[in-house]
Parts: sequence; C-alpha cells; structure tokens
Amino acid sequence: MTTQTDTPPAIVEPAQPAAAQPAPAQPAPPAIDLRATLEEANKTLASLKRERQITRALFEAGAVDLDIGGVLVERELAAKPDADLGALIDDLRKRKPLLFRTTVKPASGPVAPASAGPGKPVGAAMSGRPAPENPRTAAARRARTTGDRGSLLNYMRLRAQPAD
Repeated sequence: MTTQTDTPPAIVEPAQPAAAQPAPAQPAPPAIDLRATLEEANKTLASLKRERQITRALFEAGAVDLDIGGVLVERELAAKPDADLGALIDDLRKRKPLLFRTTVKPASGPVAPASAGPGKPVGAAMSGRPAPENPRTAAARRARTTGDRGSLLNYMRLRAQPAD
C-alpha cells in the first residue's frame, strides 16, 4: 500500500494592478525641461539658417574666403541686428576688397592664333609682339586672378610636370 502525503496546495498571490507597481527608475522629464530644450533647438536652427543666408550672399558676391567673410558679417550683425545683409556685404566689399574676387571680363569673341609668317614663330622679336608666356606662369597668373579651383588644379598639374 502506498501512502500519499497530503501537501497543502500552493498559495498563489494575486497579481498587483498596474497602478500599484513601482514607478520606473527615471521619471519623465518635466514640461519645463522640454520647453527649454525646444527653445534651444529653435535658437540653433535660427543661427544655422542665418549662417547659411550669410554664406550664400557672400558666395553670390564673389567672396574668396567664405569663413572669414562670415565672421566679419556676423560681427556686424551683432552690432546692428536690424541691418540689411546686402548692405553689410557691400560695405564689407568696400572695406576689404581683397576678400572678394575681381571680375575678369572675357574676350569679346574667339581669338584666332596669329601667324608671324612662314618660318617665324608667333611672338618673334621682329614682329613687335612679346614672346609667348610660359604655360606655368600663365596658369599661375590665371589661378591667382580668378581664384577658381579648376585653374589652381591646372597650375598644380603643370608645376608637377618636369621642366622643359
């Protein structure tokens, strides 16, 4: 005969309702902190928009160094917040002309190569024209006057080639 031990049934406690459970470790940030964060984000956005407008206006005005121009215009805007951006850039162009490119007018139409006659190189001493300019010197001058990156790259390529 086998004997069974009478064990009392396990006591199961009822589940606690959600409201009675302890709060999470980090409470949600108060509305004041969210408003401060939103105001800070709006100020940052406004600052970035203003910086972009300044950079675009300087680029369209032909500024060589957009960073320096931006700092100078920002300084002027801090002193005169209601000033017109175009007027500030025009004033900057007058005060710091080297910060802007000089306008180079292209030739009026295609230029055909001149011929000094048979057997004479173009630019010969007897033709009254100066001798042709060294390509490296011409590329350096073009890069310096236009400030164009393509011209600078062309000059750097010519400079890397061995001298003739």
